[in-house]
Amino acid sequence: MRHRGYSKLLERALSDFGAEEAFERAALRIQEHYGIRICSTAIRRITLRHGRAIVGTSEQVQWPATGAIVTQMDGSLIPVVQPESEAPDARKNKKLFWREVRLCCARPLGSAHRLYGATLGSLESTSWMWQETVRRAGLTSRTDVHGVGDGAPWVVEKFNENFEQQGKFLLDFYHLSE
Repeated sequence: MRHRGYSKLLERALSDFGAEEAFERAALRIQEHYGIRICSTAIRRITLRHGRAIVGTSEQVQWPATGAIVTQMDGSLIPVVQPESEAPDARKNKKLFWREVRLCCARPLGSAHRLYGATLGSLESTSWMWQETVRRAGLTSRTDVHGVGDGAPWVVEKFNENFEQQGKFLLDFYHLSE
């Protein structure tokens, strides 16, 4: 710890609360739980620094080769708020619209550990991200790939583009029952 610094445990609490909700609300929660007053800008700075560190380490994850990988891809709509460019006050006159975020998961068969990938990008970048996530989970030319999902046409199409030669795609039980 250094002068005017924060302990590792306090930084962990700040980044946990800062990642969960607005930084102002996180400051109130820190005061409520720990009795410490910390400004929201400090919580923001620490949370973003830890977030950048996580992004830097996630690129280095590469698991050893495996015989079989289970993977899944799905999309979900998330609300996105954008201020109007002509408005003099960016806090007012905001537009709400919905964007699809695509999330994939890959894990070696029998392992509890998994890798995730997410993107708001195009179907092409989604396909690349899915392939890269599965590769980092241990994909080789001899690996069997088991895809599971809801059967959306774009999911099946991207699975076939990336892994058709090495595996099969299965429709999950919930969507099969529908």
